[in-house]
Amino acid sequence: MERPQAALKPLLLYLQRKNLGHPLRDRNPDLYHLVTVRTLEAYIWIVPSDKLNKILGGILARYQEIYRVSIFAYCILGNHLHLVLKPTLPNLDEFMENVLREMARRVNRAIGRRGYFWSRRYDDQVILSEEDLLEAFLYVTTNPVKHGLVAEASSWPGLHCLHQILDEKPRQYPFVQFSKEDEFGKPMISYHTLSLTPLPQMSALNRNNRVRELRAMIAARQKELATARRNAGLGFLGAKAIRSQPRGSKPVTVSYSPRPICYSKDPEIKRQYRADRRFFCDAYIDASIRFRSGDLTAEFPSHCFKPPLHRTPKKICQ
Repeated sequence: MERPQAALKPLLLYLQRKNLGHPLRDRNPDLYHLVTVRTLEAYIWIVPSDKLNKILGGILARYQEIYRVSIFAYCILGNHLHLVLKPTLPNLDEFMENVLREMARRVNRAIGRRGYFWSRRYDDQVILSEEDLLEAFLYVTTNPVKHGLVAEASSWPGLHCLHQILDEKPRQYPFVQFSKEDEFGKPMISYHTLSLTPLPQMSALNRNNRVRELRAMIAARQKELATARRNAGLGFLGAKAIRSQPRGSKPVTVSYSPRPICYSKDPEIKRQYRADRRFFCDAYIDASIRFRSGDLTAEFPSHCFKPPLHRTPKKICQ
């Protein structure tokens, strides 16, 4: 006997959900995000230098101004980057598209390289509580220590937010506009301001108290990470060795892990978010099949992209 369609639909939705090519982006502008992306095969293309720091800072600053994204922390290592941010509009995807495109083009140009730069599209972990936001902030600010590069994040020679966090002063960076020329026929250079937004739980404090608390928390986390490495018999590469790394080299070890569903250490938050995402994906899949089958009035869940119409789906969930 054939199973009735009503009983079959949950199974088919589950199979469709498992076969989504990529996790669905959540464009809700009320959410905080930890964004991570790694270079192709983890090759070290972004060897820190003053030139690259200006290029990368200019890219972040220009597109922060255009897309009005609040940035809380940033760190760019030799083969990956981390950003903690919150869009003010549903445009995180546009911000990241432009940032990653220009970083790939301009770093390749600066080091005389061509070809793919990033390994895949960026990982976007939603941050759902202020406690997890602080953890993500500390994770990013102490990332060079975690990876055994320097004993203190302030010694990292690449583009990093720590000094800006502690003095709370915006940074101005140049951005070369190759499509425009100045009066001398050279590419036009514009200047853009990279700003950091204080963590919401610290925004009510005055500047001195906020900086004092953040400095203490960052120092404690650095000490914890450094002690763990030394107890394991591991040291630190150091800024001088980092600057002299050959471009295109590969780290001795590269860690790979499954993409987390969100950034949280609270199992209850994870459980609830997983249930919410399951509902979100099922609603999207159902609307997507109807939409691509000709029902242009199909209602999609909020804060998502509609699929393209150039393919007609198998009508298994109707």
